[in-house]
Amino acid sequence: MASEIFDMPSAEQTPAQRQRQLYGRVSEADVIVQVRVSTVTRDGTGEDVRYTLSLSAVATPLRGEVDAPIEVVVGPTSPSFALVRSEDTRLVGRQLLLLLKRFDESGTRTNHFRGEAATPANVAQIRKLMALDELNE
Repeated sequence: MASEIFDMPSAEQTPAQRQRQLYGRVSEADVIVQVRVSTVTRDGTGEDVRYTLSLSAVATPLRGEVDAPIEVVVGPTSPSFALVRSEDTRLVGRQLLLLLKRFDESGTRTNHFRGEAATPANVAQIRKLMALDELNE
C-alpha cells in the first residue's frame, strides 16, 4: 500500500519510476475500485501474525466487478506489513484506491493488491493509464 494512505509522505521512488510501476499495476489489475476499510482482523502471534482487511466498494469500479466485500491478507512478507501493523484497527473507515489481481494458486484463490491514496488526482491518473493501456492492446 502506498504510504500516503497512512498520511505519510512517499519517499519510495522518483515520479518517473512511480509512474512506470503504477502503469504496470493498472494494466495487470483485474479490479480497480475505490474502497473503504470495513474491518481489520489480526490472526496469529509472533512471526505468524497476519492481518485480514475487509474492503467495501464506495464507488463504481473503474475496472472489473465487485459484488461483495473484498478481503486482502497482509502477512509478514508484505511490504505493507509494518504500516498495517502500526495502524491496525485505526485503518477502519479509511478509503483507498484498490488495484487487485486475482490468482488461483493450487486451487486457492488469492488476491494480490496495491492500495493507492483515494484522491481525485490519483483517480484521474489511473483513468489516463487505463486509456493508455487500451491504446496499447
